[in-house]
Amino acid sequence: EFGNAVKFWMRINEPNMLAEGGYDLGFMPPKHCSAPIFNGQLLKRKLFTEPYIALYNMLLAHTSTARLYKQKYKDKQKGSLGITCFAFWMVPFTSSEEDETATQRAKDFYMGWFVEHNHT
Repeated sequence: EFGNAVKFWMRINEPNMLAEGGYDLGFMPPKHCSAPIFNGQLLKRKLFTEPYIALYNMLLAHTSTARLYKQKYKDKQKGSLGITCFAFWMVPFTSSEEDETATQRAKDFYMGWFVEHNHT
């Protein structure tokens, strides 16, 4: 209905935040929490993988809809598809090689695997 009028589509807003907030920290639906102790009982280990499984599935959905759009609608509607990523910048505590390496590792872990995902 809006295909010819809308040129830029964001299909999923900050899926990394949805996964973290909903499946790790528990402040967003479905409010799962991966904390090591919950109500005095140890959680099952599978809960520690839920944020990653949730984000992986959102990225698969993003990729699937991108393919569908390119195959069926892009030629006619001339739109672009996107996805947003919640991010913040990180800087090393000192200029030591150890801190530089740790900072890059943190960036790669938090943003890299999401941003480098093949979206098409």
